[in-house]
Amino acid sequence: MAEALELKERGNACLKEGKFHEALLHYSHAIKREPRNHLLYSNRSHVLLKLDQHYLALEDARRAIQLEPKWPKGYYRQGQVEMAAGFFSDACISFTQALALQPHDPALLTAIQTATTSARAQRAGDRQLPYLGAGAGIVLGVLLVLADLLLTASPTLTHPVAQIMLVLLVAGAGYGLCKGYRLYLAGQRRSLLQPPLDLLGGDPATSGDDPTAGGADGEDAAAEQPAARHHKFTKAQARKRYRNGKR
Repeated sequence: MAEALELKERGNACLKEGKFHEALLHYSHAIKREPRNHLLYSNRSHVLLKLDQHYLALEDARRAIQLEPKWPKGYYRQGQVEMAAGFFSDACISFTQALALQPHDPALLTAIQTATTSARAQRAGDRQLPYLGAGAGIVLGVLLVLADLLLTASPTLTHPVAQIMLVLLVAGAGYGLCKGYRLYLAGQRRSLLQPPLDLLGGDPATSGDDPTAGGADGEDAAAEQPAARHHKFTKAQARKRYRNGKR
């Protein structure tokens, strides 16, 4: 308990000095010694967000909520990560949950207002972007038609139908490109909260290992800084390795 508190204070000091990697190590070691302390997960979530580790920051925020569901700051941390990842509607829900536990908090009211405004702007932008692309395509198509008529000795687009078809074609291309770009942006947002790729053989989505959560018996299975998992073998591979003297 005392050692975990000392490590937490070291982490707080490093956080104030902008030494985020050092703070992360201190908080992780503190969690290893006191795996059911929601304050430590909240602090580590904050540091992970500073390091742009959105998925791990969200996992720690959720762990803090799991350990202390009536603590408003856990939901606030969760909302902070969602805001940073561009999930403004989800962030608004998280901030509202925090406000329900801590009514009239000015910081939470401001956070809800910011998240709501950002969510509205994001929805409006998503709706308008393809039409803006179509509008730009119409302008470009008209310019191409005028250039063909005015700047070439033998215009190829003399028939009005051909001119209209070109304008519509360019407008459709602009609409499609902007719609594709909108989907790309949405995918980028989703990727921020996806589990990191495990290059050593484990699948974080299915292996059951949680880089931030403690085990059911109170032990923190991976409270140290999120790192590599052990490679898993089939039963046949394990027997073969045992016969060959490998453990």
